[in-house]
Amino acid sequence: MADQIIIVGASHAGISCAEQLRANGYAGRICIIDRLVGAPLERPPLSKAFLQADGHGDAKFHLRRPDWFAAHDIELLDGRDAVSIDPVQKQLNLDDGSPHGYDKLVLATGAVPRQLAAADWS
Repeated sequence: MADQIIIVGASHAGISCAEQLRANGYAGRICIIDRLVGAPLERPPLSKAFLQADGHGDAKFHLRRPDWFAAHDIELLDGRDAVSIDPVQKQLNLDDGSPHGYDKLVLATGAVPRQLAAADWS
């Protein structure tokens, strides 16, 4: 199996990490997991400009257009929460019960950290 990097969080840090991995020659699988549904959005301009917009130009708030992910062979798994990490088994578990193995894990969850359930170390 090829190397796999999972990035939890699809805001600036997560997207930039994936982008730089590809730009620097990483050829393994990259999966970005985000709790929000849909394409990742710019948060700062979103708060004010979005409220004033008519809804027809929502794509201008995308961090990257949906076709960017396909063009860079990056899987975006949206609408999912990471609920636990088992660093010994190198497995991330999602809120739908699905396990995801990884070789490297990047936690790019933003400015407000979420508490994840810890693995049983006993």
